[in-house]
Amino acid sequence: MSLFTIHLKKALCLAIFAVFSLAAQAQGFKQKLADKYYDQLAYFKAVEVYQDLAERKNPKSENIKRTAECYRLIGDAKNAEKWYATLIEKGTPEPTDYYHYAQMLKINQKYAEANKQMSKFYELRANNSVAEAHVSAEDYVAKLKQYKDLYTVTNLGEKVNSELSDFAPTTYMDNQLIFASTRRNNSYRNEKSQWDGQYFSDIYSVKLTSDWQIDGDVKNFAENLRTKYHEGPASFTADGNTMYMTKSNVVDGKKILSDKRQAKLQIFLSKKEGEKWGALESFQYNNKEVNIAHVSVSPDGKSLFFSMEDNTEAGIVGKGGKDIWMCEKQGGSWSKPVNVESINTEGDEVFPHITESGALYFSSDGHLGLGGLDIFKATPKGGRYTVLNMGFPINTSDDDFSLVVNKKENYGFFSSNRVEGSYGNDDIYSVKIKKMPVEDSTLVQITVADAEKGFLLEGVKITLVDTVTGERYIFITDSLGSAEGNIKTVDDLGRLQVTLSKDKYFDNTFSVTDDMFKEDAIRIDELLQLDTGLVNRYCKINEILFDFESWEIRPDAAAELDKLVACMKNNDRMVIEIGSHTDCIGPKKYNKRLSSKRAEASRDYVVSKGIEPDRIFGKGYGEDRILNRCECEMPNWRSDCSDEEHQVNRRTEFRIVKGGTGATNNSTNSFDQ
Repeated sequence: MSLFTIHLKKALCLAIFAVFSLAAQAQGFKQKLADKYYDQLAYFKAVEVYQDLAERKNPKSENIKRTAECYRLIGDAKNAEKWYATLIEKGTPEPTDYYHYAQMLKINQKYAEANKQMSKFYELRANNSVAEAHVSAEDYVAKLKQYKDLYTVTNLGEKVNSELSDFAPTTYMDNQLIFASTRRNNSYRNEKSQWDGQYFSDIYSVKLTSDWQIDGDVKNFAENLRTKYHEGPASFTADGNTMYMTKSNVVDGKKILSDKRQAKLQIFLSKKEGEKWGALESFQYNNKEVNIAHVSVSPDGKSLFFSMEDNTEAGIVGKGGKDIWMCEKQGGSWSKPVNVESINTEGDEVFPHITESGALYFSSDGHLGLGGLDIFKATPKGGRYTVLNMGFPINTSDDDFSLVVNKKENYGFFSSNRVEGSYGNDDIYSVKIKKMPVEDSTLVQITVADAEKGFLLEGVKITLVDTVTGERYIFITDSLGSAEGNIKTVDDLGRLQVTLSKDKYFDNTFSVTDDMFKEDAIRIDELLQLDTGLVNRYCKINEILFDFESWEIRPDAAAELDKLVACMKNNDRMVIEIGSHTDCIGPKKYNKRLSSKRAEASRDYVVSKGIEPDRIFGKGYGEDRILNRCECEMPNWRSDCSDEEHQVNRRTEFRIVKGGTGATNNSTNSFDQ
């Protein structure tokens, strides 16, 4: 071989290497760019980069997932459905991915397939009220479409709506319709949001006649409060002198970001000063780490309802997703926010509107609905709310939200992004309510406590079955050990059978008796007995230990996890939930991260041994679930407990949520902190 040939081959090899190196660098740059956009909540930008990465050969599962998530978050249900399907077929989906896939299918009116995916989610998250509601009522679509003759829905037309988003209507002094809009204005400050690529929202108004008909042209509202970021929606006190506004967290012209460098929505209030609105004041319970929005002040000015997202690290612990919270006026300030538990789910509850009668209208994707956000009416009863889906045609398979009604509750306005007859993205509609949907139903209220110690039990699954028709109703107890819901009225209470079930407790099954019917409701108080037999380890796993401040799987821990792998392979339908815990020593955030990493390390090890990813899942709870008296005191994170007592809390629980020889076999083992 000639020297020339050798040099030529070397040159070609170097050129090929350079090409591959540049390609790798380019892909690495795109990955960092996509992740940066995603972390900044710039989903509109992120989705293009993630999709490019997801369409390459052998893409990362995380890139497929984030492509789906971005499309979902910017409201593109068709593309989101496509990529969730790809994730489930080719990636490593988590349980919540089945849930989001089902929600996208519902929006696209593929209800049968949506029910299948929700059933899959139910198998993996059996104590999730959203999944249980769907599994136990597969005929809900036909039921919600039976109300079509009760409403007349009309698009307000191009006098109010634009080609972009017009949403969250409310009224001011009963003679103005106030709403938020992302329409283009002529201000130099009119910029676009990175979330969905639309302009930042501003507040607009249009005059109303005495019977709430549109009378005039759309005008700017509270223009002196306008910034280049989001303003709106808004709510007003009955005297018209105070406005509560959702807006970007900007104070004195400076954007306030969360610890993760994200811009959050907050609530501000303004007092009327002559013809203008005064300087904005921050709501006393604003929290830069979470979105707090969609405020509604009661007509008497004594109650305030709003939506706030769940964030354990920020101290906001709700049902999950976004919840409705309430404050009450105490003197000149508002009481600490309270979660309105009886209407909230693990999904999103948003856009509350409180009426003079005490009824609370809100939107949710967690309660049974036709797809996206549906509008619900919550009626107060016995200190709680009874929730009713308003049904079609107020609700459709798209997002329907932010209903506001007049005093008689027979006329109102709401928003929807339905396609048929629309002028833009979200449009504002009027609705004439001829008759409110009423079900022939009976209220059921159940309270469950521990039989031995008497404390109230949260998370008890209540399954009520009509043994004649086969209809099932499922409820979950809240933090007060209580649950309630409506069932179809029956003549013979004895045909109703109730089963109470909770992990580590014996099931309790009984029939409803006549003496349980009191004050026009079925009222039940029951006790559950702890199942002490669950200490027997079904998979015979010994204690698992970690080195101090480490989540690396040690050889002795690997040996025990191998036993779990063998157990799961011998029971191919078994699904395992991992719950990792720590003692109270050290900062809460640190313990949460430590437990999460240990749970993740355990799951990754099991998956690496050939177990399908969707058969094992879990999370770290840090020190949130201390089993004994060993609660630490600030600021030194210490207690008078011995190391042996702290060891009880350094544990990881492997819970069998499906498969095996029993429905609730548990194996509890310890991780050292």
